[in-house]
Amino acid sequence: MPSPHVWRVMPALSITPKKTFFGLDKGSAHCFTIDQRLHPFIEDPEMGGRWGISKYNKQVGVRFYIFGKVFPAELRLSVQDRSKTRIHSPGDLPSRTVYQFQWPKFEDTIAAIKTAFPDAYLEVKSGNNKHDHRIVFHHLGDDMFMPIPSLIDEEYNSTLIQRHEM
Repeated sequence: MPSPHVWRVMPALSITPKKTFFGLDKGSAHCFTIDQRLHPFIEDPEMGGRWGISKYNKQVGVRFYIFGKVFPAELRLSVQDRSKTRIHSPGDLPSRTVYQFQWPKFEDTIAAIKTAFPDAYLEVKSGNNKHDHRIVFHHLGDDMFMPIPSLIDEEYNSTLIQRHEM
C-alpha cells in the first residue's frame, strides 16, 4: 500500500492590485511586495529555501498557474540599506528585507494576468485605487502559485474547496 504524501505550503496571500501590479506605473514594474508575515515561510529551508533564494542569489524562478496553464515569474529578494536617506539620519531607519513577485520579462505572464483579472485591470487603469478587487495567491507546492480573483472581505471564499452536486 503506497504511503500518503504530505507537503508544506505557504498561507494564501491576498493583495489589492495597484498600478505596479499591472505595469501601469512609470517603470512598468509588473510586481508586488509580499507581506512580511510570509517571510518566515520563504526563508524556511523546506519551502522557499529549496528555491535557492538567498543574499547571494536574489532572483529565482517561480510559476503562476493561470487558466490551467503555467506561466513564468520571479521571486525577488531586496535588502534595502536605508542608511543614506535624505531626511533621516543614517541610524534612524534599519535595513529592511523585502520579497517581491515580479514578471516584467515575461510577455505571456503579463498578458495572462491582464486577461485573468479584467475588472481589476480596468479599475486600476481608470485611476481608481480604492476599488474592491482582490487577488488571492495560493501556494500549490514547490514553486507554483495560483492567483484567483476575489473581492474585499470575500477572500476566504476562494480558499474553500468547491463541491459540485452530481
